[in-house]
Amino acid sequence: MNKPLKTIMCLLLLSLNSFALNVSEEKLIEWARSESFNAKKLELEKLNSQYNYNAFEDKFQASVQVKYNYLKTKETSFSSFAPITSPIKEAQVILSKPTMYGVQGSVSAGTSQVSNNFYQSGTTAKFGAAVAIDLYKDLFGKTTRANQDSLLIKKEIAKKESEITTHAYIGQVRKLYWSLVANNESLKIARELLDTSKKLEKDTFDRFKNNVADKGELSRTRSQVEARNGQILLLEFERSELFKRLKEMFPNKLGSENLSLSSYNLDNTIAEVLACSANISSKADAPKEYTKYDEVLALLKQDLRLSKKINESYSKADLKLVSELNYIGKDFSHSDAIDELKDSGRQQYAVGFQLDIPLGNAKKATEEIRDEIIQKSKISRYQEVEGKLAAFHSQTVNSINVLYKVIAAQKRNSILLDETLKSSKKKFKQARLSSRELIQDEDSLLQSNLNEINTKYNVISTLIDYFSVFTETPCSINK
Repeated sequence: MNKPLKTIMCLLLLSLNSFALNVSEEKLIEWARSESFNAKKLELEKLNSQYNYNAFEDKFQASVQVKYNYLKTKETSFSSFAPITSPIKEAQVILSKPTMYGVQGSVSAGTSQVSNNFYQSGTTAKFGAAVAIDLYKDLFGKTTRANQDSLLIKKEIAKKESEITTHAYIGQVRKLYWSLVANNESLKIARELLDTSKKLEKDTFDRFKNNVADKGELSRTRSQVEARNGQILLLEFERSELFKRLKEMFPNKLGSENLSLSSYNLDNTIAEVLACSANISSKADAPKEYTKYDEVLALLKQDLRLSKKINESYSKADLKLVSELNYIGKDFSHSDAIDELKDSGRQQYAVGFQLDIPLGNAKKATEEIRDEIIQKSKISRYQEVEGKLAAFHSQTVNSINVLYKVIAAQKRNSILLDETLKSSKKKFKQARLSSRELIQDEDSLLQSNLNEINTKYNVISTLIDYFSVFTETPCSINK
């Protein structure tokens, strides 16, 4: 194979190996909102809340019940005065409708036809209505409607929490992205210092050949090159782990892709962070207009009251008034019985009470346990929300102010160390400074620069955490 062809093939292989999917913050945010497993999980929670409410409302839908019975027997009678009734044919249609006000009504129509030793095809046609009214446990539907209100509130809470959780998940994705940016910036600095270390190694080697530097000094500079390489490898390992976490968040999008960061403007981001920090710091108290948590808090308190009200009825006695009114027509065929019902149906009515009293203390004990569960679950949830609203704003403002002071101090330190390093390089060339001292100055500057990058990331991370609570904060960096 000739040399030009080999060169072309090598270039093709390199281009294939270097192909990677560029990852940007905007793209990750878009995926986090719509296509991540977190979005699917939240959608499932909302659907579950909607299902619970729909299942409750289904109990109050009108329904039709159709019955037909046929009975025939060949048994014998004990006495001629006690005839065997056979066959018996019964058909009935019942339209029933429960309500949320402690009342259940129904309308029915049907026929019954019997034959025995005294008569054949004795037919009864019936049309009537029935009503059952709760007189105690669910009087005027107070428990049923409390249950409905509670389910509506739970549905609204699920919706609000879905919005909050989505924003928080986006925050996690963004923090991971900015970890990658910090890693990338650290790699840039480490690679620049590797180049410097290689130049120092070359200079020291030249001095060694000229008997100006000893073997120990040469070994020290070579050791510094290896240390720089090791630091770069560790940063590349960290980057690989960060990309792995990103793939775990978006397996369908990134599972088998080689990834790289798309271009970003760190200076613009820092400017946005500064502007947003000033906006947040200007608020003395927690800006509740920027959060959905205050709405969730109010809904949780309402749900606690309703849940306790529902639970209080669990062990109560159940008393119902049941009444029924029917019109009846009788004859010796279906058609004649129905005509009789239409023309001169005879009235039949019944009124009664139905009382259901729990015996023993089992239901009362269950009610008490349930009440404790409600108290602890609901109260713990809204205490958590109250705590976030009360402390998160002031603590974030304090943290950001401290971090800005740290950045300012680190920046001043980096400037001083940079001046020191320049002076040390001149002295080293003049053989007035050992390689050990020069390497120490380089290490100090490297660590200062890395610390500055890490602190900037902490500021961005702190702001993103703040947005997970105060989701509506009007800042361009709040996405």
